Amino acid sequence: MTAAAAGIDFGSPGNDESGVLTPTAQRAQQDERSARRKQQNRASDAKYRQAKKAAAARVVVLEELAGRGPLTEEQEAELAELQPKVAQQKQQKKEKNAKYRQAKKAAADRVVVLEELAGRGPLTEEQEAELAELQSKVAQWKQQTKEKSAKEYQARKAVADRVVVLEELAGQGPLTEEQEAELAELGSKVAVWKQQTKAKGATYRQGLKAATDRVVVLEELAGQGPLTEEQEAELAELQPKVAVWKQQTKARSAKSRQAKRLLPPGLWCWRSWRGRGR
Repeated sequence: MTAAAAGIDFGSPGNDESGVLTPTAQRAQQDERSARRKQQNRASDAKYRQAKKAAAARVVVLEELAGRGPLTEEQEAELAELQPKVAQQKQQKKEKNAKYRQAKKAAADRVVVLEELAGRGPLTEEQEAELAELQSKVAQWKQQTKEKSAKEYQARKAVADRVVVLEELAGQGPLTEEQEAELAELGSKVAVWKQQTKAKGATYRQGLKAATDRVVVLEELAGQGPLTEEQEAELAELQPKVAVWKQQTKARSAKSRQAKRLLPPGLWCWRSWRGRGR
């Protein structure tokens, strides 16, 4: 007896009735599953970030309460539980950011090396491909850093301007409780930012001076005789960096001089005095 005679219909391969998917349908199904997984992962990551942010904010609140007086048993237990978690999260973020910065620095340094090699002669295919890949990454990172810095600058400027307003109000008479609390909070932030900027500037200047001094030493050695391979590589790496730093310093000085010329003398003196007073 044949299958047809027995009433059995296997259907045509790949149609809806057979239950067998065509390659196109299989890919579509895989893409759909992949999209669902990505969506679930994004939602899970978002919840995780929100939970971390909420925990960090709660620690701040509890520590402020502890600074005003004894906490309840529940608050002490909550603080004791959250503090190590938040500390661990901060450490992990710090390590992750450090690795990210190291990778970016290594890529930027490699671009400098490859561009210098390209200036001396044709690159190999591998070097050209590497340079093309890294240049686009470094350009993207620079753009992201620029945008992030601009946003951070705007946010800090808004805080600093608000501090000025509150201090002027305080000079005119007593502040409300809310204004006093706001001034205390924002004033401490501005003080921290100023200290960080000062420390960062000092570190930058020290690094620049050390690099500049090292270039002078290596150039003097090169004038006395052939350098070793390591010394040549070090000099080739430091020279363009020092040249860029000098150009940036020159540009900043020119902008500062231009700003002084554009501002009325009285206003410039007032701003300088105000900046020293803060």
